[in-house]
Amino acid sequence: MNSQNVLIDTTNRSDISSESSIVNELDQSNNIHLIIRKLGHELEEIRIRSLDSLISKLESDILSEQSLCQHKQLFSKLFEMFENPNFVYREKVLNLLLRFSKNKSAAKNIVDINGIMFLNSIKNVLKGENLKSKIDEILMNIVQNSQLDANTSGFSTKT
Repeated sequence: MNSQNVLIDTTNRSDISSESSIVNELDQSNNIHLIIRKLGHELEEIRIRSLDSLISKLESDILSEQSLCQHKQLFSKLFEMFENPNFVYREKVLNLLLRFSKNKSAAKNIVDINGIMFLNSIKNVLKGENLKSKIDEILMNIVQNSQLDANTSGFSTKT
């Protein structure tokens, strides 16, 4: 009779573990949507805090890179940050895009929102070879990971 109790207990733990996993996935999804929404906030301070939060949670493995790369809206919001000419965290955003550009889902999403054209256009106005070379690396990753032909994708390494 004791062995039946142990079996029942194990089954219950398995159910709890499964439910906990589902709750964690929902929490992560809600967290991602909240961060993405705040990346587009009208106040720059909130956008910057959201960017820092995203980077911190990604580095701490609180958010999954794979989960983030599924969200086209994330890339749109990151690109929108370049619209403000006084935005000083360009390199942080580019480092994040560089990291994501190595992921096939991210590369496809960036292509889908005309990210290659956008990156080429900001490359032409950005100052600093470091930023331009980072954009070139991002573009190369996107082309490689989305199986685009560099000749037909709008990719340009001209500076």
